[in-house]
Amino acid sequence: MDPHADLYSVLGVAEEASEDELKRAFRRLSLAYHPDRWQAPQDKREAGERFLHVARAYGVLSDERKRMAYDELGPRDFEQGQQLLTAEVDSAAKLRARFEREKRRVAEQAYHGKLRMSGSLVVGASASDLLAPADPDLPLGERLWPHISSVSMSEDMALALSQRTALTCGCQLLTKGGLGGCTLRLGFKRQLGHHAFLHASASGLNGSPAPPTGRNPHWIRHYGAPKVPEGTAYTPDRR
Repeated sequence: MDPHADLYSVLGVAEEASEDELKRAFRRLSLAYHPDRWQAPQDKREAGERFLHVARAYGVLSDERKRMAYDELGPRDFEQGQQLLTAEVDSAAKLRARFEREKRRVAEQAYHGKLRMSGSLVVGASASDLLAPADPDLPLGERLWPHISSVSMSEDMALALSQRTALTCGCQLLTKGGLGGCTLRLGFKRQLGHHAFLHASASGLNGSPAPPTGRNPHWIRHYGAPKVPEGTAYTPDRR
């Protein structure tokens, strides 16, 4: 028999059956399917299986708390749900709420088990103006203090599609000296053996702004104003 078969149907009673109706149905079916009443090996085996299903159905429906859980969760979710029956779970609403929380927790664990993420942040700083200024006699208080010269950020993700295959993607952002660029990568990884795998990837959206030309370079709004030689007039774009 189907392990997820409706327990009321196994006993042949309605969902509103009383305790006495459940008892009468169990007695009738347990006598009919008791293995000792059958002689042929195949008949005895089939009767034994039906007898166990009848006993299980009665064991659940004759218990008030288990029957409440079964009526609330149904045949397929009952086995998992009855494990959540504790002293504080005294109603179908509380059982349903706890069951949904447990389902979300299991789903999140499965999701995080398939998704692997890693990233890095590298910040470069320059202290040359402080430690080795052009004028060695310049007082310490008048020297330029260390400043950030470059920033690099990267993020990589791998989503497992199966035990041997994964979809990979990554992003890298780099800015240095007023210029910057971004790279996006998308790849496919396939394990061929214990120490061998195939990894194919493609990258796109690479960008690095060109040096400023003309009076109003549009990229200034994204990457900051470039250094302008002394004596050169420069008017930023006000649009």
